[in-house]
Amino acid sequence: MKFDGLSRRDLFSTLFLLSLCVPSCVSGCGSHEDQGASSFNDSLDGVPYCPKGKIRWTAELDAIQGSFAQPSIPVVVGSLVYVPNGGGVAAYDVETGRRKLIGESAQFGVSGIRSAVCGELLLIAFGNGALAAYRLDDLSIAWRAKFDLAEAVVFAGYRIDDATGEQIPEYSRKPALWNVTDILVHDDRAFVGFSSFQTDPGSYLICTSTHDGEVCWTREYPGRFCFNGGASCPQVAQAGLLVPVPESCGFELLSFEDGSALDQFDMDAPVGTGFAALDSSGESFMFQTRSGDLHVVEISGEGLDVSKVYSAAEHEGQMLLPNSALPALCAGWIYCNASVEAHMGDDGFLHSQGAGGLIAVERESGRAIRSGEGYRFDSTPVVVRDRETDGLLLLCLQEGCLQSVNVDGGIVESVKTVSEEAVLSMDGINGPCVFAGDGVMLCVAGDTARRILVALD
Repeated sequence: MKFDGLSRRDLFSTLFLLSLCVPSCVSGCGSHEDQGASSFNDSLDGVPYCPKGKIRWTAELDAIQGSFAQPSIPVVVGSLVYVPNGGGVAAYDVETGRRKLIGESAQFGVSGIRSAVCGELLLIAFGNGALAAYRLDDLSIAWRAKFDLAEAVVFAGYRIDDATGEQIPEYSRKPALWNVTDILVHDDRAFVGFSSFQTDPGSYLICTSTHDGEVCWTREYPGRFCFNGGASCPQVAQAGLLVPVPESCGFELLSFEDGSALDQFDMDAPVGTGFAALDSSGESFMFQTRSGDLHVVEISGEGLDVSKVYSAAEHEGQMLLPNSALPALCAGWIYCNASVEAHMGDDGFLHSQGAGGLIAVERESGRAIRSGEGYRFDSTPVVVRDRETDGLLLLCLQEGCLQSVNVDGGIVESVKTVSEEAVLSMDGINGPCVFAGDGVMLCVAGDTARRILVALD
């Protein structure tokens, strides 16, 4: 097995975020064309070629202000690429990188960190628990909504009890900073989750009208969608909203209409990756638990049918996924990260250490093999075409570079560095690569202080 320019880091532990992570699922609402190759697309139709790695252009983005370090994932519509920037959004020409539109500020005082297209609107979620809708043609604001979420409770010092002389801790309240899940759209409703380590409850799942931002329903959770190494985001299915219950061992199928639970499934570990589609039906999905088990869920009128197709229980000790990169289906095989040994950090959280290789499961037979020892996906891989053989590859944005992974029959044949300019941005775990119509690949590289929008041929 050949590894060219392989990035190896023993610890990949950051606070969420994803992510867009994966391009936000849009159903109905006059959605625009797909952003890139679906992981379940084993045919060559619509699958982009692997980029050569040549930089077409770069554009400087504003530093992230007043919110957690989450990536601004590009959204391509026609000849423009939109990216949350500063307190609003900007649009760049895909061909030249020239900035064509600058959105008006949402006046929330924080950065926008998640986006999704709905008809002629671009929805942007903000780190202070807000959502704004921009018109795609001129980036004027159609509506904005600041949600009524819990405040942060912070330690303010001690006071001395006059009677006893005892030191008594005091606390104050202030606006919280929020991590944001993918924005999901179904018909005329948008769904977005907010999580914070500063509040109780720890998470909110909010459904709003895409016409005016009015809240349709809200669900509160004590746990958080985000965790060390990523997040577990909800997903739109044909029958309802698939929601990983934050920091709990199970997930739910919720009604689009009122958020009520249509069905639920309990497991022995929390969902660790979110849900990736196995086909275009909206009825079949795959996910991993935080301990590394791989599951397939089929959704019908009778509810959830869940099967475990790979078990990580054969390993001794406490196992943990290295991050929340989604599984990918390529040429009939599901590829996902293997879990690695976990240890308790000084921060009181479990951390993964090292790279345990990949797990490959044949979709038809269920046969599972270990492959790519010492390798891992730092972000969700995307299916692309090899320019020389026209075969299928997995393209993955890693911590140190962009890599193509040549897989065949569950085996990692080789890993090749495509570009050292395109690197994984902070917490961009759930697949930050998107493609424009002419084959250019776009991603946001950098960190909170310096972020760059990169276009690769």
